Amino acid sequence: MNGEPPLIEGVARYALSAGPPSEQVAAIAQELLLDALGVGIVGLTNPLSAAALEVARGWGEGAQAAVWGRDGVRLPAGAAAFVNAHQIHCFEFDPVNEPAVVHPTSVVLPVLAAWVQRERTRGRPLVPGREFLRAFVVGVEVAAGLGVACVDAPRFFRPATAGALGAVAALCALRHPTDELAIAAFTTAYCALCGTMQGHEDGAEIQPLQMGTNARAALDAVDLAQAGFRGPRHMLEGSYGYYSIYEAGGDLGGLLERLGTHSEVARTGIKPYPSGRATHPAIDAALDLRAEHGLQADAVRAVEVSVPPLVHGLVGREPAADLAPGTARLCLRHLLAAALEDGRVDLRSCTRERLADPAVLDLARRVRIVAVPGRDPNALLPQSVRIELAHGRSLERTATATLGSPERPVDRERLEGKFRDNLAAGGCADRADAIIDAVAGIAALADVTALLDLL
Repeated sequence: MNGEPPLIEGVARYALSAGPPSEQVAAIAQELLLDALGVGIVGLTNPLSAAALEVARGWGEGAQAAVWGRDGVRLPAGAAAFVNAHQIHCFEFDPVNEPAVVHPTSVVLPVLAAWVQRERTRGRPLVPGREFLRAFVVGVEVAAGLGVACVDAPRFFRPATAGALGAVAALCALRHPTDELAIAAFTTAYCALCGTMQGHEDGAEIQPLQMGTNARAALDAVDLAQAGFRGPRHMLEGSYGYYSIYEAGGDLGGLLERLGTHSEVARTGIKPYPSGRATHPAIDAALDLRAEHGLQADAVRAVEVSVPPLVHGLVGREPAADLAPGTARLCLRHLLAAALEDGRVDLRSCTRERLADPAVLDLARRVRIVAVPGRDPNALLPQSVRIELAHGRSLERTATATLGSPERPVDRERLEGKFRDNLAAGGCADRADAIIDAVAGIAALADVTALLDLL
């Protein structure tokens, strides 16, 4: 540490001083916001979301913030943030920053929304839509920026840990506390971070709850800082700091240099498939080959997929008829079989019925995943798919960019189509136009709760 100021001071300074986003960044942020709200609403259809809600209802009474998509259901702010963060991530359908290996909206947005609605119940000043959007951008930049600074593959569940610190940054940007209070909020939140990668490795369906617990911790940390609590100021670079314990090192100088000068919002993409992002390039390649060659699944003898080591570790698991649906969304072998059988990957691809289908399971067992070493431990690309056909011919495609990434962005029609489909599945189709219009006009909203109340 050598007598230098703690790095968190620089992060807090950025959060407190960040100005309005550029027109381009604001436009991308609005798309991310719309997408995150849509996946947060369809997430209520996951049976475990109902279980999370029932547990959260037992944590105390209060009608401070809405549970998205559930009419009339309001909870204390921390509990609402917990449930909504679970709903956003439970189908693996939320926006993702690939270089960071972080879903930077999934903790930030539920925390921001819950805080604003809570403050409204307390009679605090209204929050203009432009200020909400600015804070959302700050939160995404910090959450993704912490991930980009990492020099190795995740050790803890980075979307949840970095997401919580991004959420604190967003609240600081919105609340404008003193420097000391902002630092206290970050350092207090650090002491409450949680989320193990073992859940991902095991395919445990508790994984999305790690978003929820960190969302609740971020909101609590801001309140605890206001009450006088303080955490360790060397929380990023210290011997037991974030880049020593939660991550295996980091480009600490680069972290502060990039904040405010490089847009991670612009490098955050929309997911076209409800599955782990590491599965998407291979799915793209397989679907392209299927469409181009009129390929039928019964003509496929075997499939070999070459991927970076991180991808193999994240989604290279064995297929099985009794996989939990959440685990199947992290099983590339099953997803490729479903893609080749059905010509699509969507919310129907990982139902228990589809997992037990003998044709899908048989094809999944003929998919082989091969790890190809590279220099970047966080790389998801390139991914190559080689399909061997029954008559001896083979087809091959290499994906070097992922559909929905900044290099291959989804167009507005596909974005709105995904949003409308998600709202329809969540029983909220009648609100789609109003939410789309409110997000598009967020900068003109005198009170952002006009948007949040639609949820």
